[in-house]
Amino acid sequence: MRTHSPQNNDRATQPRGHSLLVTVIILALLGTLGVAGLHVASLNMRIAANERDARDALYQADSGANIGSVFLEEALTSLNSSFYDDGSNATNASAWQDETAFDPDDYPCVWNREGGMGTYVRCGMIGRAPIPGTAVQIGTGYEGAGHSASLGGVSWTFLIRAHRIGRFGSQAEVDLGWEHVIQ
Repeated sequence: MRTHSPQNNDRATQPRGHSLLVTVIILALLGTLGVAGLHVASLNMRIAANERDARDALYQADSGANIGSVFLEEALTSLNSSFYDDGSNATNASAWQDETAFDPDDYPCVWNREGGMGTYVRCGMIGRAPIPGTAVQIGTGYEGAGHSASLGGVSWTFLIRAHRIGRFGSQAEVDLGWEHVIQ
């Protein structure tokens, strides 16, 4: 026996490619989300690189200030005042201690140069001040120079400034106050 099922000839109920359209829309949304995700990842990588460069520039400037103190002590020991007091504004820290603009020509020493980068170091004297002795010399049995409670002396105050230009253009500047005491 043969059964016959009626066919649905109603066009409104027949599939007309809606699933294809929904699939294309979903794929377009997923593709847009993927491109946006790649853009965010790329932006995060650039931010991380800039932060690393800024941190490296700060560390290099800090090490430049520390090496500047070594250069200063060597200059003081060898009586070579050209590093800290050559008579120009470049070594007169009172003239440049409040400056915010960077000019590499003002820095006599470039340390740790790598390609276009470098740590620029300069030093200048801020002032001199006497260190008074004490009046207890007689009470402590003063026996001549070198045997008193305090001899006094002179204090020289310096400003050491180090400026570093980083790989991606970041800049860091570190100031170090330095006091040299002569007794």
